[in-house]
Amino acid sequence: MSTPADESPALSLCPQREHLVAFAGDLRAIKVRLAPRDSSPGFRYIPYELLRSISNRSLPTCPGEGKPVPEIWLSKMHCLDVLDLFVQWVYTGEYTELSGSVVSLGLANDVPDLKMDVNRQKPKTMDWAVKAAILAWLLGDELRVAEFQNYAMARLFAAFTRPSEKPQLTPALYDYVFAISNMTSKLDTAMEHLVVRNWGDASVVDQEDLQLWISRITRLDTFRDRFFKESLLSLDQRREKALVAKDYFYGGLP
Repeated sequence: MSTPADESPALSLCPQREHLVAFAGDLRAIKVRLAPRDSSPGFRYIPYELLRSISNRSLPTCPGEGKPVPEIWLSKMHCLDVLDLFVQWVYTGEYTELSGSVVSLGLANDVPDLKMDVNRQKPKTMDWAVKAAILAWLLGDELRVAEFQNYAMARLFAAFTRPSEKPQLTPALYDYVFAISNMTSKLDTAMEHLVVRNWGDASVVDQEDLQLWISRITRLDTFRDRFFKESLLSLDQRREKALVAKDYFYGGLP
């Protein structure tokens, strides 16, 4: 079976891609659409009952025979490649990770570049796995699929344990997470804890411009208090107690 013209290459990595594509004209499917203002507008079909079984989001009623396929619009900024990662996870319980560098997340532009194409030529880059995990977590947040958020959090922690060509924790990345997610979200808390735990390790935390970090650390009382308390300890002492991804998981469906 050939890959449809409107199907992202990422879907070809999904073991059950043919089963997924078969849902395209099935009334039992729901269409998940990206908002037109996003960098990569598009949509994917997901089995209605399957999405309903894992999501806390209110979904439109599944219509009867002869009615249009129901759809939901994602209001926040997401790209089609990340939606494909969600589709892979829905069918397999995981998504395929790539290695290499991609354009960094940041708030320098009104519309951040969310393209997931591997690219080593850009001056400001980050690891694909880190970027994918953060964007996957944010997609799971809007879809209200806690299990996908938990999986993305686990992938994020795994990515930070691997050596990288450059430090992944930057002021720009922190700003992006702080602005896009709720400041009390599990992702925001995890980012703060990762910065504090790894402070002093230039291979993990970019400390080239300390003033940028100071302004961010002092922005929130919780971040500031934790940073100054933990900074009394050496890097090795702070790392004696491991950070565990599960500590930043959400519960499942009620």
